[in-house]
This record gives sequence, structure tokens and C-alpha cells, in this order.
Amino acid sequence: MSSVNNALLILALALFPAQTIAQVCGNEPEFEFFAKGDTRSCKWFRFKEERRKKYCLIGCIKSACKHTCGECCVNEPDYIFKRNNGLEGNCEWVAKNAQRINKYCVLDATKIRNGRSVRDACPVACDYCFDG
Repeated sequence: MSSVNNALLILALALFPAQTIAQVCGNEPEFEFFAKGDTRSCKWFRFKEERRKKYCLIGCIKSACKHTCGECCVNEPDYIFKRNNGLEGNCEWVAKNAQRINKYCVLDATKIRNGRSVRDACPVACDYCFDG
């Protein structure tokens, strides 16, 4: 992430403290656009580098899909999920151990926990940030 983007993120959080980092830095969950004959979201192209290069050039998509387009990448500090043993986990807990990273960010990458995948909520912990 560039120093300009870091500065903008800090400024946005200072001006709008009620907003979460995910609201300022993440993909807009309600955003949709039309491509290849269907309605699409940021998730549709974040795993395909060729699509990212194409669609992140479009201003409204780049603005709505900040994480996917590499504009910003931070862990959601308030994200808590239930682990397989019933205890709670968070991004900081995942990041502390390579086995946890492999389990929650790779093997269970698409498993939804507390409304989203751990990899989506904890991109820094999961080394899942994109270049802009």
C-alpha cells in the first residue's frame, strides 16, 4: 500500500471515527456491476489477476472494491469468529501461528465464520493483500 493511501486511510479514520476500518478500507458488500452478461461483485474478480487488472482501472469499481484493487489492506480489528473447539478467535490470534494461518487462511479459506471468511476479515494476518 502506498504512503499516500496510508495517509488517506489515517485521515478518513480521523474524520469519521464512527466508521470501522472495514467500511473505509474493505470492499463494499452491496456494490454490484454488470460484466460478462451477469451482475458481479468485488468477490467475482478478486481471485483472478487478469480480471483485477482490467476492472480495477474503472473508477467506480476501484472505489467500491478497495481491498480487491489493492487500495488498502488491514485486518478488521473487531472481527471475532468461533473456532472449531468452540472458543473465540480473531485476526491477531490467527497471525501468531503458521499452523493457524494454514488452517484458517488456506485450508478453510472460503468457510464462513461470523458472516465472512477469516481470510476476508484478516487479510494482513493471512498474507492476502493485493498490489494496487
